[in-house]
Amino acid sequence: AALPPDERSHFIPKAQGAEHGEIAWHFTGRETERRQIAAWLRNNDNGMLIVTGRAGAGKSALLGYLLVQTNPRLRELLVEGGYVEREAVIGLPPDHAFDAVVHLTGITTAELVRKVAAAAGVAMPAAESAASGQALEAVLANLRDRPFTILADALDEAQEPTTIASTVLLRLAALPRTRVVVGTRASTKEGPDQPFTTDQDLLDALGQGNATIMTIKRDPVAIANYVKRRLTFALGQDAPANEAAIDRVVVLAAGQEREFLFARLAVHEIIARPALLSPEFREELETLMGGDHRTLFAAAVGRLTADSGTARQLLEALSLARGRGVPRADRIWAIIAGAIVN
Repeated sequence: AALPPDERSHFIPKAQGAEHGEIAWHFTGRETERRQIAAWLRNNDNGMLIVTGRAGAGKSALLGYLLVQTNPRLRELLVEGGYVEREAVIGLPPDHAFDAVVHLTGITTAELVRKVAAAAGVAMPAAESAASGQALEAVLANLRDRPFTILADALDEAQEPTTIASTVLLRLAALPRTRVVVGTRASTKEGPDQPFTTDQDLLDALGQGNATIMTIKRDPVAIANYVKRRLTFALGQDAPANEAAIDRVVVLAAGQEREFLFARLAVHEIIARPALLSPEFREELETLMGGDHRTLFAAAVGRLTADSGTARQLLEALSLARGRGVPRADRIWAIIAGAIVN
């Protein structure tokens, strides 16, 4: 609860591999990548490390777990609570490695500059000057002669991703004592269930030729372990009776050419409808696991709509925001949903 909002609402839940409010820890795999990032943080005084990979590959989960590893009190609590084996924290990155931790989804260039300035303790120029770049110049001047490390995730979900990459992150990484670790897809044209693209506009904007690039590959073994662990934990006392069905889900999840995101969403649907594991729903389960992200989303919408007469309108209101969210304050979300109904 004492963590900053971006860490608490994005990085920690991603690392958990669980849902908001659930007391669990299901992160698995990526030992090699974790050690490589830790080594980069120990051995580099400046520059940029880009963590990239296909949509849903687990970039945010990896960076979230990395952040946890830099927090000695939090990682010790996870070990004490039995959520993480003590051996899993070998090869740690430096404690408190990050001076600024930013979730980039939905934010503008100016908002990112303000977040970095606040973390660096830089007084901001007047609001009217910020748009002209004076705020960024003030931040760059302040950080030129002191060490500073930034962790930024979900660049591809920012409002101005290529601008943020080229005018803020790239310039910060060029400073003599500033390090930038950024998680992003390779292209703004990439997404779940989208056709393959060779475009790399985000990596190009980040100056990939001068950066260290880590590409997160699909890991079917880790996906299988995650699915098994997650379902066994969620079903509790009912898990032994469903062991054969759980193993079938594990095989289906690991055998598809899908990433961690698909496995996580599929598991969520199964936990919400445990009857899917029973023999009479075997065909429906196989259809669900054999589909794509749209199949899973359609199943979720159908389930939520059956439980609530307003769910479809609320979800449609969110969809109109194109991933940037809708405020609940002042009933704005409800008002938009009501307008859709009318």
